Amino acid sequence: MIRKIIIALLVLVLCDGLAHEGQSFAADEDSSNTTTTLAPTIPDSPRDFSCGKSRLGKQILANDGWNYKCQQSGKNYIWVHIDCVFSGITCITLPPNPIAPSIGESFVYPNLGGVIIEFQTSTGDSTRKYVEIATDSRFENIVFTGDHSTFYDPSWRCDVRMCGEIFITNGSPMNAGDKLVGVSSVTGTVWAKVTISNNQGSSSKTFGLVFPGPQMVTPTTSTTTTTIVEQSASEVSNRNVVSFQCRKGKLRKQVSGVNPSCGKGWKKVG
Repeated sequence: MIRKIIIALLVLVLCDGLAHEGQSFAADEDSSNTTTTLAPTIPDSPRDFSCGKSRLGKQILANDGWNYKCQQSGKNYIWVHIDCVFSGITCITLPPNPIAPSIGESFVYPNLGGVIIEFQTSTGDSTRKYVEIATDSRFENIVFTGDHSTFYDPSWRCDVRMCGEIFITNGSPMNAGDKLVGVSSVTGTVWAKVTISNNQGSSSKTFGLVFPGPQMVTPTTSTTTTTIVEQSASEVSNRNVVSFQCRKGKLRKQVSGVNPSCGKGWKKVG
């Protein structure tokens, strides 16, 4: 009986050793290939994705477009996202990918003092991002414009994931190309028109946004003029003189008379 137990224990130890040897060989084989894109994609929480001790210090380019490096966290070895743009680390990249741009969502970030626009675009190419913010949906009362151009090298991977651009509306200093028009800040409900363009095409999208603070009252920059349409004394006595306002963009004028008209390029208000 004792002999059978000893033999069984030896078999278990031998099997366990073979299993560890096989795992070690596989890990070493995987770790030698540091530039291969992982499959399947690393989850959104890379700290839930274990890389193993044998890959410590190795760097990969994952299917989600991000670079990850195997680092130790306590007793665990996990893939940690690398900031290829600002960290100074040379990241694994793919060849430039020319694609037409597309626009995702838009978010107001009060803590950053502005609005962030999501988009996808070409890599290895320059992309222009233009934003207009107005107090009306027709964009007749524009209070902010932002015009940014950026060259995205392949390490940004804006071709496979949404990148973001912030336009400073209420902060200081503002980004180059950001400009408030007739106001000191953007507050309340506004509308934003976004256009993203590159050498492959362009895309536009309009958003309704809500900024902290009271509803904006657009400053009056127009001049008011009064035009009286000449009428004979008999016509004035027999017919009522009417009066109303006309508008042309931000300009306003008062028109009075019998059957008056706003004139070419002007529209009656109300």
